[in-house]
Amino acid sequence: MKISSVEIYLIPNPWKGWVFIKVLTSNGEEGIGEATHYFGQRAVKSIYRDVKEFILGEDPFKVEKIWYRMFKEAGSSLKDATKISLMSGIEVACWDIIGKHFGVPIFQFFGGAVRDKVKVYANGWYRGIKQLEDWGERAREVVRRGYKAIKFDPFGTASTELKHEDFKRSIEIVEVVRDSVGDEVDLMIEGHGRFDASTAIKVGRNLEKFDVTWFEDPVMIRDVQGLVKVSRTISIPIASGEWCVSRFDPDLTILLTSKAIDILLPDVINMGGLLEAKKVCAEIFGVIVAPHQAEGPINTLSELQIDATLTNFKIQEYFGDFAYPNWAWDLLTRKPEFDDGFLKVPKYPGLGANLNMHKIEEHVDEEKIVNFNLYKEGWEDRGLLTN
Repeated sequence: MKISSVEIYLIPNPWKGWVFIKVLTSNGEEGIGEATHYFGQRAVKSIYRDVKEFILGEDPFKVEKIWYRMFKEAGSSLKDATKISLMSGIEVACWDIIGKHFGVPIFQFFGGAVRDKVKVYANGWYRGIKQLEDWGERAREVVRRGYKAIKFDPFGTASTELKHEDFKRSIEIVEVVRDSVGDEVDLMIEGHGRFDASTAIKVGRNLEKFDVTWFEDPVMIRDVQGLVKVSRTISIPIASGEWCVSRFDPDLTILLTSKAIDILLPDVINMGGLLEAKKVCAEIFGVIVAPHQAEGPINTLSELQIDATLTNFKIQEYFGDFAYPNWAWDLLTRKPEFDDGFLKVPKYPGLGANLNMHKIEEHVDEEKIVNFNLYKEGWEDRGLLTN
């Protein structure tokens, strides 16, 4: 069996354009993956034209060989995160082929499952909120739906510093949410890399009284020394790592060896695929793992496969109930089952689903792809999606 072709589908939606991958083989077996990126979705297709010589004609069972050819022979610049995203999509699709070929879920090839269901936290639930009191009601609704943990960014469009009135409102938002959901619900505060170290420390110290589970990316992305400073100054656990690119990323090494973070947030797409994520999640640095997932539904299925195998797993990010358009899961033949704050790990072969090509063809449109800008007024509305 050889890889005969790769199909790439760009799916626009009001939040973020998704990039779906289908790998086809000479004997008719297929696999799917995802290569969604924050910016540069269209570039994924262009990059594929440049690296397809390292993919076509290869045996999809030789996952490590294909990955390394794309990484080394096609130029191993860690700055090219878009290429890493494409590599991830191809890699996951190969594992999907392998799983479906043998009739077992992917997690069986990664040491087997240590859990049958995965605790998830809700994200994307706070779009469209204008009034302070509405934060509390919306948070209560999320908890009523069964979630035991929620994440949110209360900082508006802040960058580097916070004006006094914005700082005050941000802390008030956290207070309203905590008072509304009680002490039993985990609160994760998303920083989105907005602040310099001194501002992050000020924010962090004011968050301590709310017993938040973590403060995520409190300083500008790749300001690792700033992150070390914040981590050593405040008592809240620090979470980061979604932006790291493969195990070769030097900033990832510093994050782990400096003990700057308590929770690692690897993203299968950003890391380079399932096997790369598994390697990065090794327990030798003593961190717990809470995979980042702010892309499309295929990446949710991918991360459930790796979540099932991790002994240092904490919780999984999940946008699927709040920030996807109402047709999102129709793009696949199966949706993971939510049950009282958990997603059940799919037991079907491969990723557990295929592309619903009728729906894919209905929604694919490269020209309508939009990018996601965290510093644009109203970003949290995510296009005011209607679910």
